[in-house]
Amino acid sequence: LKRHHHHSALRSVWGATLFREEDLYHADTTSFATFQASLENTQIDTPQNDESFDILRLPAVMNDIYEGRTLPQCSLSYLPSLRELGYTDIEIDSSKVPLPSDSLFVRGGEIEGRERLDDLVARDLLPNLKLTRNAMMGKDSSSRLSPWIAHGCLSPRQVANVCKDTPLINELKRRDYFMMRERHFDTKDGVPRVPGKLVAAWKSGRTGFPIIDACMRELAVTGVLSSRGRKLVASFWIHQLQLDWRVGAIYLESALLDCNPSSNWGNWRDLAHSSRTWDIMEESLQWDPDGTYIKRWIPELREISGHLLHQPWKLTLSQKARYAMLLGYPQPIVQNRMGVIHPVR
Repeated sequence: LKRHHHHSALRSVWGATLFREEDLYHADTTSFATFQASLENTQIDTPQNDESFDILRLPAVMNDIYEGRTLPQCSLSYLPSLRELGYTDIEIDSSKVPLPSDSLFVRGGEIEGRERLDDLVARDLLPNLKLTRNAMMGKDSSSRLSPWIAHGCLSPRQVANVCKDTPLINELKRRDYFMMRERHFDTKDGVPRVPGKLVAAWKSGRTGFPIIDACMRELAVTGVLSSRGRKLVASFWIHQLQLDWRVGAIYLESALLDCNPSSNWGNWRDLAHSSRTWDIMEESLQWDPDGTYIKRWIPELREISGHLLHQPWKLTLSQKARYAMLLGYPQPIVQNRMGVIHPVR
């Protein structure tokens, strides 16, 4: 920029967090409650005026980066296609996965992020997020702004500027909280190896527990997972499989399209050090009572209904014979005996 626009002044603006960086360093991160209290009277800056953000254009030819190839356009809002980035037609076709009609297709860039934010405001969806955020599916059950925030397409302040009186403001504050709290930890060193079969079953959505498998299959296909789904798969990993939480956190960090590392590691850490254990069957029946979500992602179980959909291992031999598709679905990789879950040996 300096080489091609040497007469222009370049000014950087901190936009990675909701609060100013200097204010966050003085915040109390003992708990989220103390964090909020310590910043109660702290001003949240309004976002910079960016109406002309597309005026500044980069050079059309950048030989040092694109090896002599000329892109059809090159501006701050332009995203090159996969073909322009050098991918073959075969690679591009293999990356295309059909998504359910109610899934939100996330296209990168600030323009798309703003359009999603404007749409949420226009339809007045933000005030109701607290009531819908635990839903397992539905593109409007949560704001779905996190991918654009995670990749810097939208700043937390841009979002806060239009949602000051909605539940989303607390989520942005919690994001700041984890960013400040997790900088005190260095937990990736010394991560142990864990049993390969259990890890493979969990990652591929073949644990034998339908609600867990549906979550992991959705994550693998879309890179998206609901707030409730993230808690369920993490709890299953920690409390049922009894594996090191850091290994699970590393996988989710690599798989989530909207991953904020601090929030991801902070939530896993809190769950691992909590005495609370999630009852997988109770959660499955509560948040997917008619099995719509499970059937969406596990075609092997689409013919089953009622409680047996959530616990297919309870099917009798005659019932199993009736459901041909069930033949491809695995038995549980852990067993439940008297309320305690034990790994299957």
